[in-house]
Formats: sequence, C-alpha cells, structure tokens
Amino acid sequence: MSFTNGKPFAVTSSIINIRRKYRRPLCCPLCGHAFEMGDIARFIFGKDCVNFFVCSSCDEGDEKTVEKAQKSYQDTLKNARNWSLIPNE
Repeated sequence: MSFTNGKPFAVTSSIINIRRKYRRPLCCPLCGHAFEMGDIARFIFGKDCVNFFVCSSCDEGDEKTVEKAQKSYQDTLKNARNWSLIPNE
C-alpha cells in the first residue's frame, strides 16, 4: 500500500511502529491528534512547507488544507525565532 497517492487510508500498526522506530510520532500537525490504529489519515504534499499526514477532521481538500498548513508552519517558525529556538534569517 502506498500512502503517497493522496487518498485517505486507515492507519495500521506497522505505520505507527515505523514512525516510533524513528522517534517521530504519527500525528496531525494541524490539530495535534495522535493517530491510532484504524484512524483515517491522508498524506498531503505541501508546497512551501513539509509533506504531512492530516486527520479526517482537519482534511478540507488539498488547497484549503495546504493553505492552513502553510499558515501554521509559518506561525511555528515565527514563534520558534521569537523564543530563540532557531536563528533569525
């Protein structure tokens, strides 16, 4: 199964375990929902931000979801700079 086709899929234990192996929890970056086995998720190719998984609650279609993700990503970078967690560019 390839989740990169952009279609919703049910999260399996193997996907969760792969993410745990790399110490990267599988969660929705828009709401923070930690995926559990059986949850519906979708992989989205971000434009200026990173690629990400989104939960069914936050999934509003490609354009709207990517737009929300870009805003969230930019806000996160701004806050990280404000707290000196990353250097200002």
